[in-house]
Amino acid sequence: MIYYLLKSFSLSAISLRTLFSLITTFLIVVVLLPAMIRGFLKEKVGQPKREHTPQTHDAKRGKPTMGGVVMVVAILFSALAWCGLNVAVVWVLFVMLAMAIVGFLDDLKKVATGKSDGVSAYTKLGAQFVVGLLLGIWLFVDGKSYVFIPGINTAVELGKLYPIFAAFVVTATSNAVNLTDGLDGLAAGTILIAILAYVPVIYVAGNKIFSSHIGIPFISYAGELAPLAASVVGACLGFLWYNCPPAEIFMGDVGSLSVGAALGALALVVKQELLLPIVGIIFVVEALSVIIQVTSYRFFGRKVFRMSPIHHHFELLGWAETKIVLRFWIVAIIASLLGLAVLGIGVIFNR
Repeated sequence: MIYYLLKSFSLSAISLRTLFSLITTFLIVVVLLPAMIRGFLKEKVGQPKREHTPQTHDAKRGKPTMGGVVMVVAILFSALAWCGLNVAVVWVLFVMLAMAIVGFLDDLKKVATGKSDGVSAYTKLGAQFVVGLLLGIWLFVDGKSYVFIPGINTAVELGKLYPIFAAFVVTATSNAVNLTDGLDGLAAGTILIAILAYVPVIYVAGNKIFSSHIGIPFISYAGELAPLAASVVGACLGFLWYNCPPAEIFMGDVGSLSVGAALGALALVVKQELLLPIVGIIFVVEALSVIIQVTSYRFFGRKVFRMSPIHHHFELLGWAETKIVLRFWIVAIIASLLGLAVLGIGVIFNR
């Protein structure tokens, strides 16, 4: 492991390894994805037509998918290379890999049948819930069964209810990212922005002096999660190289479910779960648009949006795909800055 080699030369600073982790993952994804694209095109294996999407998406049919496999492999390699493998790193990797397997099986079924129906929704939800529950049980046993409220720097103890809360966070985040994955570059860009906002938060949470100054919980093993989080950022950057409009490859459920679950797991471990609705506002809006649409149609027989998730609504309003993606990115950046500002307010309450 490169971490231990650097440690022997007194070069194991987390900030240095965080930077190298991002660069390493970016390069792996950029180098490996072209081979995957060529292989899928040669074998004529690609994305089936998704149901409930605008007609303009017919052109996306047949394009290579499952690019998330390369992302997950790159993240895993960087984590093993640049992280000190403590219990927190292992748990976050477990959550990510478990969801990657579920997403891979889902994508494989879609590709094999040529239909948009993959693994059943109940199977995916069940797997997400169980994985999140296991993470929650570990945090409960480790004495981290509270929810920290940023800004006012107050913790609310959930006790035995915490594993259920953790399961909800992982399930909701994983699904919300999956729903956002509908336009070229949209999911990769927004998850990149959200996790990038968490990198300094994770670094501070793992530093006793910095966390005490800001007033957030000090998590002794959190520091090693910074290189891991940075590796996800690097993977998304590398993927965007080929996924920016017009996309050459899609990440598939193997990518969206796994990186979404990783975001939720990172937030849980560093006790910053309530930052998620702020820095991940795009994911919240996308998920809510689906819930509102389904509820309204089922109980009132009317649609609130022309199509859901909401990015399709804007498509049908005549917005160009690139305009939607860029505007959603802008909102995500502002939301992430707002989330960091909320944490900054905590300094005032901590005086």
